[in-house]
Amino acid sequence: MAALSAAAIAAVLVFTFARLHRHAPQAASTGDLVAAVIGPAAGRFTSLIQLAAYALLGVGAALMLALQPLTGAPDPETALAGWWWPGWSVAVVVIAGAVVAYLPTRAVGATAGALAGVGLLVFFYLALAILARVAAGTPPMAMGGSHVDSVLLATAAAIPLGLGLVGFEAATVVSGRLESVARPVGTAVAVTALAAATLLVAANVGATGGFHSTAVNLSLVISQFFADAGYYWFTTGALCLGSAALLALMWAATRVAGRLFGAGPEVAILVPAVMCGLALTFSRFQDHIGRLQMLVPALLLLVVYVIVGEANSRIEGSAAAQQAPRVLLAVVAVCVVLIPLRVTDFSMSALWPVIITVAILAVAALLTRLGRPVQPTPPLR
Repeated sequence: MAALSAAAIAAVLVFTFARLHRHAPQAASTGDLVAAVIGPAAGRFTSLIQLAAYALLGVGAALMLALQPLTGAPDPETALAGWWWPGWSVAVVVIAGAVVAYLPTRAVGATAGALAGVGLLVFFYLALAILARVAAGTPPMAMGGSHVDSVLLATAAAIPLGLGLVGFEAATVVSGRLESVARPVGTAVAVTALAAATLLVAANVGATGGFHSTAVNLSLVISQFFADAGYYWFTTGALCLGSAALLALMWAATRVAGRLFGAGPEVAILVPAVMCGLALTFSRFQDHIGRLQMLVPALLLLVVYVIVGEANSRIEGSAAAQQAPRVLLAVVAVCVVLIPLRVTDFSMSALWPVIITVAILAVAALLTRLGRPVQPTPPLR
């Protein structure tokens, strides 16, 4: 549901990025696109926000991958409470950092793309297999209904999460050799939306209990329908997608950091080191700050998209092309922040992601004032 909600907005953003890229074809990153229209300070501010969002999302992918070695533990709760999960998380981040540092950019991109393709194909195949089994007469899995307190709350939570998961603008971080970002980014959004829709349909067809707004129960349905074979295929798909996400996000974060602070071995070491620290923190205090790891970077990326919409509004063209994305993204940002606060009566669980996001934005603004100009984009290896 998150990816589907985000796809509608992402379609508008694809159009916006395409307009910006036509205006500044020499721009090799989202920060460059913004800087070409609004100014260097805005471009640096945008890049700093991206860096924080990519690092946090990459940590989330690492935490997911690090859970896999613990699934066979005799006592999973004890394993999660100890240092096994933090240790595996750090190991995964270090491996991803080494791959990004030592492999050529094209090799990293090709590897991440291949892993993502395999993962999506696996999940697409499993979803179709569930639909075929139910159509052939297999009864759906008995499952209780999922309760949603508010449709607005669910939508407000789904949109930023989906945008963060899609992270479609990451392609522009290293798009110096692309003539247009519209085709590859649009294709990525379309494929993601198709896969999400298929998984959501399969999750609802394969289980009873009314409409399920997410596909979180899909693993249970697959295990019920296909036993151990289904579990192994599901795990394979999840590992492929998680690995692809971690490589792509580590790659993008390192690239953005190199442009902000200068390319060199220091950046290649510092970015994974910071992510290792974040992985340790989130894995050790998951019960207290676990929600922040996904919501904060999603909100940060939403801020990036609002800035992109503002930049688009300053490019000459029709009034609709200028103002429609700007108004839409501003409304979405306001709704995403205010609706959860209103529905939860301004509870701290809804306030903390906003507070942390504002704090990160304040630090980014301070660094923008104190920082040096963005470094030239290093050539792709």
